[in-house]
Amino acid sequence: MNQRLQASRAAWVATLGIGLLFLARGAFLPYFFPIFEHFTRLSYGQISLLLNLYVFSQSVCAPLAGWITDRTSVRTSVVASVALITIGLLAMLTTDSFTLLVAAMAAVGSGFVLGKIGFNTLLVDSSSQEELRRSIAGRAMVLNLGSFAGNAVALQVIEGFGYKPLVFLLLAANFLLGIVFLAPKTPIYARHAEMHLGDIAAVIRNKAFLADGLRLFSIYVPYGCWGTIIPKYVIDLYGSKEPVRYIYFVSLCTLLGGSYLIGSWLAPKLYRWGFQWRWWTMVSALCYCSGLALLSFAGNRLLLGVAVAIFICGEILMTPCFAETAKTHSQAGSGKSGMYQGVLHLFEGGGRVVGSTTALAVYGFLQGSDFVRFYWPMMATAFLVFAAILHAWSYRAAKSLAVGQTAPPSVADPVCADSDSIEPSQIDQGPERK
Repeated sequence: MNQRLQASRAAWVATLGIGLLFLARGAFLPYFFPIFEHFTRLSYGQISLLLNLYVFSQSVCAPLAGWITDRTSVRTSVVASVALITIGLLAMLTTDSFTLLVAAMAAVGSGFVLGKIGFNTLLVDSSSQEELRRSIAGRAMVLNLGSFAGNAVALQVIEGFGYKPLVFLLLAANFLLGIVFLAPKTPIYARHAEMHLGDIAAVIRNKAFLADGLRLFSIYVPYGCWGTIIPKYVIDLYGSKEPVRYIYFVSLCTLLGGSYLIGSWLAPKLYRWGFQWRWWTMVSALCYCSGLALLSFAGNRLLLGVAVAIFICGEILMTPCFAETAKTHSQAGSGKSGMYQGVLHLFEGGGRVVGSTTALAVYGFLQGSDFVRFYWPMMATAFLVFAAILHAWSYRAAKSLAVGQTAPPSVADPVCADSDSIEPSQIDQGPERK
């Protein structure tokens, strides 16, 4: 009983910790351009570079962050996260040097992924796969309420006090990550003190894991528009930051309602009608690209809301597979869940960087021209073709691996599974925003 209580406490500390991380990110990422336009005289290209560096550092540092978490402890990772984010935010307050701001954004991005992997490792290690499935909708509520609250508070602070107080508020909120010390002191299993950096390469060489990761990578590319080019486009279109709060509110409502509707009602029905679980990620890509294409009509508030709602349906279908994919493969790899999460974050962050960089570059090139009205259909088409190609490759790779095995691999993730025989009891109940 005591062990169950400790596991429950660890899971709640992890959920609240990730919620605090996303509260801060919801207050920072959508207003990235206005913040730096206010603090500095940097050009659009320089600010775009800083934004992509912030996302890129989360990707490239993720495997190392997972390795550090596995080799040391969750507490060490979160403390290091707080230190890196603090250094980056202090640099933002004290300098307008582009070179120093590059280092600051790299520190903030690295700190974010280090804290995220630390809390996620605590969650995955303290929960069974069944507990992960049952709690995912509740966790989605905490995480996305945190993100929306951060966005709403940031807008009020900007309008009432300015941008510098917002950075001070982010700095103060960063120290709330000390909640990690409320988690049970005894780890779920012993840390891997004997691990070496070469273990990361061993994880990447896992071909079944690689196929799952590339499938996720393909749909993180269009997801890279969320929080980057979408708020920038909407702010430019309306000449105001107020619509950013509107799209985040639509996102929140869609996530909270859709996670239960799709996970508890629609998905079981589709399964009984013969829908194959391996199709979910492609449906997610269709939702993303449809939502992006509809942003061509974002000048109408109603159609803007519809576009965002459809886009977020893609996230509902995409994100539940993250934790369970890490859980499944780490169980087969001596319980090193931090490294598996780190490599998955590499795929996630890499996809988001590709999507964000491409979208920002094309938008910057088309600004002021007549072709800008075709911007979203062009991007949606390109993202959809890219996702289809990678899906075809990953499915072919997974089938070739299955042929070479004497028994089918154990797959616990219903969204990413290639098997068509998943039981209805294995259906996830909603998303967790990554």
